[in-house]
Amino acid sequence: MMDEICNWASYRGQILTRTVRGMMYYRKALEIQCLQDMTDPAKVDQDRPIGSYQGLQSDIEMAQAIVDIKFTYVVSCQVYGMQKKSKDLNEKRRYQNILSLMIMNPSLRVAFINEVEAPTRNGATEKTYYSVLVKGGEKYDEILERENLKTKIMDFIKFDVGNVVMVTGGRNTGRVGVIKNREKHKGSFETIHVEDSVGHQFATQMGNVFTIGKGNKPWVSLPKGRGIKLSIIEEQRRRDFIAQAAANA
Repeated sequence: MMDEICNWASYRGQILTRTVRGMMYYRKALEIQCLQDMTDPAKVDQDRPIGSYQGLQSDIEMAQAIVDIKFTYVVSCQVYGMQKKSKDLNEKRRYQNILSLMIMNPSLRVAFINEVEAPTRNGATEKTYYSVLVKGGEKYDEILERENLKTKIMDFIKFDVGNVVMVTGGRNTGRVGVIKNREKHKGSFETIHVEDSVGHQFATQMGNVFTIGKGNKPWVSLPKGRGIKLSIIEEQRRRDFIAQAAANA
C-alpha cells in the first residue's frame, strides 16, 4: 500500500519516476506493434484483451523478447553508488526507489560512477573510479558493464593562439575555428578572434569559447556543417543548388 501511495505521488511531480513511466509507454507501444505484425488479424477478437488468448502466449513472449533487444532506456544517476553504500536512512530510501524502478521496468538501465577505496603497496589507500551500468534483477541490481576509469591525465589542451575552438555562447554559437588573436581589455572582458576553415573571421568573448583540439585538428566529432556559418547569400545559393538538383533528379 505504501509503495502505491509513493508511486501515486511520484507520478504527479517532475521527477525520475514520471519520466521513466513516460518512456516505458514507447516500449509498450513497440510491443503491441510487434505483436500485431506477428498475429493473424482473423484470429483476434477486438472485444477481448490480448492477454486472454492462450494460443498467443508464445507470440507475446516473442514480442517482448524482440522489444527488449530493440528498446533500452539509460538514465544517469551519478550518486546511485553512494546511496547504495550509505548508512543514512534517507539516502538508502532513495537507492531503494531507483532499484524498484529498475525491477518494475526491465528495459531501464542506470549508469553511475562507483568510487572504491583499494589498498596500495605502501599500505595507503587509493580511490579508484568505475563507470558502471546496471539493470534490475529479481530482487537486486545486476551489473551489465563495469569499466575502470583512469584518473591519470593523458593530455590537455592549452587556451593558446593556433588551437581549434568551438563557440558555446553568444550569436556565433556552434561555430568552429582557430584562435587568431586574444585581445585583452583592462577592467573588461577578453575578446577572442577566431577564423573558421573557409576563412571567415569573427570575434566573441572569451567566456563563449571552448578549446576542442590542438592546432587545427579537433579531438571531438564536429556537428553537421563542420561549424561553418554561411552568409545570407551563401545560404541562398546552397538552397537554390539543392532545389535545382532535386528538380533535375
